[in-house]
Amino acid sequence: MRGLAPFTPFVTDKIYLLLLPHIPKDLQGIDARSVHFLPFPDVREELFDVEIERRVGRMQRVIELARVSRERRAVGLKTPLKTLIVIHADPVYLEDVRSLESYITEELNVRDLVLSSDEAKYNVQYSVSADWPVLGKKLKKDVQKVKKALPGLTSDQVHQFVLKKSMVVDGIPLEQGDLLVKRGLKDDSSKNLETNTDDDVLTILDADLYPELADEGLAREIVNRVQRLRKKAGLQPTDDVKMEYKVLSDPESIGLENIFTKQAKAIEKALRRPVDHHNVTEVEGEIPNGVEEGLIMEEEQEIQKATFMLRLVRL
Repeated sequence: MRGLAPFTPFVTDKIYLLLLPHIPKDLQGIDARSVHFLPFPDVREELFDVEIERRVGRMQRVIELARVSRERRAVGLKTPLKTLIVIHADPVYLEDVRSLESYITEELNVRDLVLSSDEAKYNVQYSVSADWPVLGKKLKKDVQKVKKALPGLTSDQVHQFVLKKSMVVDGIPLEQGDLLVKRGLKDDSSKNLETNTDDDVLTILDADLYPELADEGLAREIVNRVQRLRKKAGLQPTDDVKMEYKVLSDPESIGLENIFTKQAKAIEKALRRPVDHHNVTEVEGEIPNGVEEGLIMEEEQEIQKATFMLRLVRL
């Protein structure tokens, strides 16, 4: 609260005054009339954990790179993907990522996370370019020699430059910072793979849409629709109600009725209760006995051009 006070002074003071009656006297300070009268808290160095900060930082970087890969392929986060490969030469880096694997797979909605230091296994290729205006100021006339020679460098030569941080190109010595190194995959191996890198870690995302994963994605959409309807009806997470569905239109390409059946266990696990097929036969001009009284809310839903009626009914 004291740390937040300089940034949102009025809101913070209001919250502080509401909490003040519940704060023990020995923790209120010398002058407790306002949060702004309290001394700014001292930094407690013993609470810092460099290892945790390093791990979380690396986890965040992997997630950011993979998210960009999803955006490039126009695949939303609600669509499950099969595999994310993370490549780094440092085993400590890979272990840091492994320690937070569940956060990465959940955040990116991928089934498997593969960690490796073997670039050759995934046909990783190195290429190089240069910021010619900057390099031209440094090399003067020799920049033309470098410009002609760079396209002829092999992937292995560029890799050695990364490791040794220096190389000689047509007799011209170059150092780290003179060249921009890029990593990617061979064209013949990257049809369904999207790569991204920050010049440190390389991520390879399998962007192919597998049928079984597509079904999981539709199941997640169904769960999302149920949760939204529960919220709209003013229900609490602990409120136990019967959930029913009735498919209204179901294109063959979607097969929504099959999704409700095949993904029933996954849907039940997420909602802690199954979503049952609505079997009440409605007679024209009549309302079946007990339905009106027990019905909490119903609403038509649409998922990828398939529509269904979703109902919440009291038990």
